[in-house]
Amino acid sequence: MTQKFSLIAQIEAVDQQIAACRRDKKNSVNAYQITRLEAARATLAWLQANEPLIKQRLAS
Repeated sequence: MTQKFSLIAQIEAVDQQIAACRRDKKNSVNAYQITRLEAARATLAWLQANEPLIKQRLAS
């Protein structure tokens, strides 16, 4: 169960980073960074959604 909360915390942290990049309009690298952060968020969300299946496969 702690793994799930850890994933949720990581997703929230990435969301905060995305929001910070969107607020900071001065940096031209932000568009690229936002794309990378959104990809990381999608991966974390996939892991969270598939956690029971992953645990089942690892246990067998």
